[in-house]
Amino acid sequence: FSPIKEFVQRMASNSYPYTYAQNVLFSPSTSSTQAILETHYAKTQHNIIYFAAHQEKGKGRGDNKWESYDGALMFSYTSKGTLSDSVYFPYLDSICLIKAIKPYINDIALKWPNDIYLKGKKVGGIICNAIKYSTQGDHFTKIHGIGIPCNAIKYSTEDDKYAMIHGVGINFANKKPTTSLLEYTDKLTIPTLLEDYHKELNYQRYVLENKGFEDIRKEYQSYWMHENYFLDVFDALGKRRKARVVGLSDAGNLEIQYLDTKEKYEFDYVDYGIDIERACIKHKFSPNSKQ
Repeated sequence: FSPIKEFVQRMASNSYPYTYAQNVLFSPSTSSTQAILETHYAKTQHNIIYFAAHQEKGKGRGDNKWESYDGALMFSYTSKGTLSDSVYFPYLDSICLIKAIKPYINDIALKWPNDIYLKGKKVGGIICNAIKYSTQGDHFTKIHGIGIPCNAIKYSTEDDKYAMIHGVGINFANKKPTTSLLEYTDKLTIPTLLEDYHKELNYQRYVLENKGFEDIRKEYQSYWMHENYFLDVFDALGKRRKARVVGLSDAGNLEIQYLDTKEKYEFDYVDYGIDIERACIKHKFSPNSKQ
């Protein structure tokens, strides 16, 4: 709890507006910070950040659940925005996290769409689900999955107004099951990481809301591991084709170009992902997919 307490004290003594951490919650142990915010806070409040030292049923991609390891930094926070912008939040949040780490550890990169890799090993992840809240009652309908646990819940009668739930996880101090930040630096602390993350978050949200996705796309691609990247593509029937990664499209999808026909094609991150060990992109419902 002491690193979180120090972060809160820094916020209190700093004139910088920590827009998305105005109300701080902490639990030694909980089921899921994501689920607690979704159930109890998202419909009525935003700008809440919730930390937990241990999560027993953390939310992963799709219906995946996981139990946290000691030494992991995990939190969820609420905000508000448009459902159309929520498509880009996984990329925005990824940029904020990697820029908070990069000054201390250079060999860190993004794997499309939502994973943080340190020296070739996964050290963190981001996942999102968009949830529409019905104004007729307490009914939630899952619309689509997107990047960092980012669940969009309608909080007003205006079509473009939604409450968002974002979740962030990074292995800070435990080298199991893969590696940790502290294996490669003793200069980065949790309060500093959180402070830098939230400062960058304010800026990136301003960029998205006022300039659109283009600048965020360029910056995200400057940190990813897929520049000049060639891979195999498995379609829904398991057929293999050779392709190269072009970049992110305006819609936030992964754009590739097939080598045989030069045809370009887009893959959304709801149904597809990159397997870097096999250098391929697969449909998660493919017979050959192991996502």
